[in-house]
Amino acid sequence: MRKTVMLIGVVVVTVMAIGGLTVSSQQPKLTGSIALKGNDEAEYARMAKESLDDAVKAALQVVPGKVLEVELENEDGYLVYDVEILKADRQIVDVKIDAGTGKFLKLDNERNDGENEAKYAAKAKVSLDDAVKAALQVVPGKVLEVELENEDGHLVYGVKIVKTDKQIADVEIDAETGKLLKQNNDDNDDDDDEENSENEDEEGGER
Repeated sequence: MRKTVMLIGVVVVTVMAIGGLTVSSQQPKLTGSIALKGNDEAEYARMAKESLDDAVKAALQVVPGKVLEVELENEDGYLVYDVEILKADRQIVDVKIDAGTGKFLKLDNERNDGENEAKYAAKAKVSLDDAVKAALQVVPGKVLEVELENEDGHLVYGVKIVKTDKQIADVEIDAETGKLLKQNNDDNDDDDDEENSENEDEEGGER
């Protein structure tokens, strides 16, 4: 009985290591080149040595497909690019790229929920790269995140940008035309708007 269990374990490990990419169910922690001490997104953009474009190219060398989302984030205390890719078989994988060296770090487990994303990718006429360029023409800065998504029934690229004053702005680009759809205020401005709205409500109530 023990020999049978050991044989099954060997087969599973062999299958999961096909192509030189190990997909672990335990997901061991990665080690990157840029250690993080906090969660300041504005600092992420400053600290990253590799560009978003280079990270995408590196990820596609590991897993060919259609890029749905790229995010500069904190993974196990290190700065990485998380590149979400839709494969030809409509499975979705997350590829972790070191933001300091551009090297491949880890491949997250595959997900079989790519039906809607496949439809989005097929419908999008504007590439992720062109969407980023269009967003940066509106708001100059460094890109933290870009995602192809369905916004109220409309296909858009949501682009999060750190501006030169370290404020964060959200820009929406039409995925079919490449035109600007929306530019949200900075986080601080949003807080101010909410405070002003609350003050106006309070003043109206007192009257």
